[in-house]
Amino acid sequence: MEELKLKFADLFAGIGGFRLAFEQAEYQCVFSCEIDQACQQVYLNNFGDKPESDIRKIDLENLPYFDVLTAGFPCQPFSICGHRKGFHDTRGTLFFHICEIIEHIHPPVVVLENVKHILHHDQGRTLEVILYSLEDMGYIVNYEIVNSRDFGLPQNRERVIFVATKSRKFNFQSLKKSDRFPKLKEFLCSSGKFEYLNPEEYTMIDNPKEQQSGLIFVGYRNKSIWKTGVRPNTEHLSRVHHQPNRIYSIEGVHPTIPSQETSGRFFIYIPEENAVRKLTLRECYKIMGFPDNFKTHSNLAECYKQIGNSVCIPLIYELANQIKKQILLPEESDLEILKFHKNCSLQPGIKTKISLTMNHKEKLIQIYQSISELESNQTQLPQKYQDYVLEISKKCFTRKAVYTVLVTLLVHKVLYPSQDIRYHQVDLTGGFSGRTIDTKYITPTLTELGLPAMAESGWLTRSLEQPYPYTLNYEGNISPKSLKLAFLNIIDFVEGHPDQAEDVLKLLLKLVKSAKDTNLVEIIKLTK
Repeated sequence: MEELKLKFADLFAGIGGFRLAFEQAEYQCVFSCEIDQACQQVYLNNFGDKPESDIRKIDLENLPYFDVLTAGFPCQPFSICGHRKGFHDTRGTLFFHICEIIEHIHPPVVVLENVKHILHHDQGRTLEVILYSLEDMGYIVNYEIVNSRDFGLPQNRERVIFVATKSRKFNFQSLKKSDRFPKLKEFLCSSGKFEYLNPEEYTMIDNPKEQQSGLIFVGYRNKSIWKTGVRPNTEHLSRVHHQPNRIYSIEGVHPTIPSQETSGRFFIYIPEENAVRKLTLRECYKIMGFPDNFKTHSNLAECYKQIGNSVCIPLIYELANQIKKQILLPEESDLEILKFHKNCSLQPGIKTKISLTMNHKEKLIQIYQSISELESNQTQLPQKYQDYVLEISKKCFTRKAVYTVLVTLLVHKVLYPSQDIRYHQVDLTGGFSGRTIDTKYITPTLTELGLPAMAESGWLTRSLEQPYPYTLNYEGNISPKSLKLAFLNIIDFVEGHPDQAEDVLKLLLKLVKSAKDTNLVEIIKLTK
């Protein structure tokens, strides 16, 4: 089949670091948003289109579909976090508006980038709400602190990357890293307007050593410091000599480029010249991975702020490629082939492979599409079991785990009638891997269909990891008792009547969809 470009949205776009990297990886940008006017102008000059201004004013109904959402979002405290109400805990923050877009589009992948401090921000509450908000919307979330020096750039720049996916957890260990730390001297310009320090303005230290980070601290600017009681050769440890006043060798890497112009360029020592100077503006952009032809802002202070707030291109490029390989374009042997969104129409941009054997995802979608033709009085199920199905559907929001597990087992029974679905663990005699089926196929598909689903989360019951078979004398805990009775009796009935497994599933999906439609709440936003 013809392979179309994968699409992405560029939120909090800045000057387009994410866009540069993702377009290098052959994605297509279909939407961008950035409120800073100076950044908007640079973005327009380089990419030919101007981002939307305010994320709070985006018309969700006019958003195009995209496969990946990227956002280097601001770090804000969540004043009412900790109540585990999903992304509604984020109201009043810009992150809430990211969640609104995610909830509306349901992209297969969400990529968020921030400073590593966010992991401890607001005593860890910020991280908790970010993770739970994404998981509540049906995503599997993984995050990692990554360093630009590991991806071919001479800069010790640590950032945390969150990757939220629908079908499988993203593996950061697969990112291809450089074999060695690059040296800053390999990225310096041979000519330009250099700013040198006079020899009397700085002091070099004896026997400098390369730090584990790749930095080689070799000296410091001479400042008025407290000298009484200071041991020889430790003057640089004074508070006066914070990083902006330190000097680093070009045989190592450069510290993180911050966004303030006054501290945006540290001093570097060039052994060949026995001289100390600052990085040029072009050198700052080079050690962030920006191309030489990138058009910068006319104001110098804006340039330093913009590059300090951006992302390192080679790192994000590798991330984009791994997202494509691991999540969006799996290997030919993978049977997760149909990607549906909203009304289950096939989305462009996904490589597909038509299989002769229908998998769990395809079967679930096929059955869901047929429920519109089902009338409640047409079902052939005994009334007792209709009542049990109704009990499950009533609690599909408050007991998502039980409902999701039942859908998983019923779909598997439809596909494999001879399999005893009560034995849902491979460790059980004659069992199968129910958890794998749920994580890989059922939960992501329920979410894409707009139905309630169990999130891949430590906060929710992992019912398919229980070491007991789902017989009528099941030893595990399911509450309330009426739900446990309904759940176990439905499974027991289907085991004895495998030909009616699809009828049970149709009725369950019909009632769950009806419950979802009944519980829709209209939220009217006030302008002020």
